[in-house]
Amino acid sequence: MEVGRRRVVEDAKSFALRFAPLVAGAGVLAWWCASSVRGKTGGEPSLPLDDAFIHFQYARALASGHPLVYVPGDPPTSGATSLLWSAVLAPFWRLGLRELRLVWIAWALSFVALALLALETRRLAARLLPRGSAVLAGALALLFGGHVWGAASGMEVVPFAWLLVRTARACAELFERVHEGAEGGAPLAPIPWRSPWEALARDEVDAATTASTRRLSIEVAISGALLPLLRPEGVVVALFSAVVLAATMRGRARALAAAPVAFALLPSLIFRAATGRAMATTAQVKWLLASPYVDLRAFLSRTIDNVHLLFGQLLDGKGPAKLFIPEHFAPLFLLGVVALAFAVRRRGHAFRAACVAVVAIGILVPTTYESFLTNRLRYLWPFTAAWGIALVAIGDLAATVASRFDPKLQALRAILGGLIVAVLAGELPDVVDDVAASAAGIHAQQIALARQVEATLPEGALVAVNDAGAIGYLSERRTFDVVGLTTPDEARHWVAGTGSRFEHYERLARAGKPLPTHLVVYPEWFEIAPVLGKKLFERTVEGASVLGAPTMVAHEAAWSPWLGSAELPLDAALSSRPLVDALDVADLESEAEHGFELLGATRADDGLVMNDKRIDGARLARTRDRFGLRVTPGGRLVMRVGTTQPLAFAKLLVDGVEVRRLELAGDPWQEQSFDVPATVAEGVHRIEVEAAPGQRFVSLHYWAFR
Repeated sequence: MEVGRRRVVEDAKSFALRFAPLVAGAGVLAWWCASSVRGKTGGEPSLPLDDAFIHFQYARALASGHPLVYVPGDPPTSGATSLLWSAVLAPFWRLGLRELRLVWIAWALSFVALALLALETRRLAARLLPRGSAVLAGALALLFGGHVWGAASGMEVVPFAWLLVRTARACAELFERVHEGAEGGAPLAPIPWRSPWEALARDEVDAATTASTRRLSIEVAISGALLPLLRPEGVVVALFSAVVLAATMRGRARALAAAPVAFALLPSLIFRAATGRAMATTAQVKWLLASPYVDLRAFLSRTIDNVHLLFGQLLDGKGPAKLFIPEHFAPLFLLGVVALAFAVRRRGHAFRAACVAVVAIGILVPTTYESFLTNRLRYLWPFTAAWGIALVAIGDLAATVASRFDPKLQALRAILGGLIVAVLAGELPDVVDDVAASAAGIHAQQIALARQVEATLPEGALVAVNDAGAIGYLSERRTFDVVGLTTPDEARHWVAGTGSRFEHYERLARAGKPLPTHLVVYPEWFEIAPVLGKKLFERTVEGASVLGAPTMVAHEAAWSPWLGSAELPLDAALSSRPLVDALDVADLESEAEHGFELLGATRADDGLVMNDKRIDGARLARTRDRFGLRVTPGGRLVMRVGTTQPLAFAKLLVDGVEVRRLELAGDPWQEQSFDVPATVAEGVHRIEVEAAPGQRFVSLHYWAFR
């Protein structure tokens, strides 16, 4: 037992000595970022991403005993992408660190995680590279601009990066402990599970080896289990950790492999139980496979395009990555992969290199998103510490090759590795300036609007927003997230497009559900200009590219007379007939009920068409409509369509039989009606409208009257 105590004390002292310089470095970076932000906000803390305040709001809900409830009184939502980060912040809110005071906690935790990330990166690189190169890999993780920006964002970016690398390091050490032996000693046989005190009761050597192996197995299980709770992309490394545990342990100890697998499913199970849907709203909005317009072929095509963008431009310091990576840097990443492979060939430890590769390959997961270019590429940076190890390996490769000609050239290892670290760290002044400018933009726009909403709008107001973070957290008013991240059942309508959102609002009104009384939105995002009523106030911030637009405006909502204005044909005589069936195009529920086929539709083609005081959702640029509609023999079929230019020839088919040829004027809103053939039996029939080759039309509405 005394041996165990001495080991714990020695390990603690060693950790403190190794960790102190990293804490000091992270502290300097934290002070630099915080002081730069406060210098631009009049002394107040602020964050450079509005999404960070979404975590704050969920933390408040959890601390208040209402988990997953974004708006008090509303049902739970699955907008908490990082369940663990909100849970970590919740106790601090409970202790009284509320409103913007919670920013300090988010900063403190993020920059401590940055120091831990640097430590774990050094430890992961330790047996692959010489000691000095491993230290440089840790320094690169500490000083890389993407990590510093992520830490300053107050989001889960850097804590997630730390947990990724920690899990990979623990997997490597566990495997090496069992299959290669401690510190290069004799391999250990896979061991069954025993309690730690049972292990310590054995002789000193056996106790040291078995207890440390079991400790590592528990570390792998816990780290792997926590990853999916911190970010959904963590599932990749979590499942890898489960495979390592299953392959390494035996007997009852193999049960530890179930923990990462179970926790990988846990977020979906929680969301399913709370909201009825297993997929988080963030995934519904951002994941390509969740889009109704993306089939498997389109998914693969767009993902491949994103991969080309990642390696061809972003890692080459172009586009939004130029703030963090010098231009023409991509060849060094490729050379780093070669250098790391060479290090494995020279020193062994192939499995440790595989652990690095698993983290590095995780950077491909965000390429399956609708766009991973937003929020200063925060989806990519958690995986870059592994790429940093490969970059530092270039110096090791150069020194090894050069020393064959002159042993003095071993110095190239430190020179080239240090140069790579210095070049990437050289971007930090611009990165910190951008953090400050972005945080000041959020402060001047979203935070200022939140305070004005609280000061001027009635307590019972329901405020529509398309940036739900700061306004939802600070305004003390109920919010309605038009993007759907934090309001139930809005995500799929946002993804579908503007016309579908408008039709959805009509359904809410018909069902007697509350609609927003006010809108605080970017007008160009909201895209339904007629319902933006009296302008109340606005905030314009120029030059802050992290914002959705320079100007965000607060309006009274003007739903009348627009909602329901186009439910019936313009011809009053037709409207007086008994209605048999109707398809409201772009209304997702109506389309589903009638089997309306998208046939190549896109979000950009889901829009609105206006006619005097009427608005109707529409599918634009159609070449064919195909759906089911209930009709009666001798009844009247009415169609509302449009074209931008005269359409000389189109066909109407019922059950595949042409019953009418159509000529359409160049008008975006026109209605045609005709008799249903008496030979058509009453019931649901397949209706098709087909344009001539090379021609397109706008589809708005179909009715069948008796």
